[in-house]
Amino acid sequence: MQSVLNAAAAWLKVADPREGLRMGRDLIALWSTLPAADQERLDSARARMARLEQR
Repeated sequence: MQSVLNAAAAWLKVADPREGLRMGRDLIALWSTLPAADQERLDSARARMARLEQR
C-alpha cells in the first residue's frame, strides 16, 4: 500500500496533463484492485483525472 501512496504523491506533482492522464489511469487501475483501498483517496484521484481530461 505504501508504494501506491508514494506513486500517488509523485503523480500529483506531474505538470503535463497527458502524462498525468497516463499515469493516473495506471494508478487508479492498480489502486482499485487493492483490498484495503482508501475510497476517499480513490475518489480524489478520479476527480483529478476528470480535471485533467478537461484540459
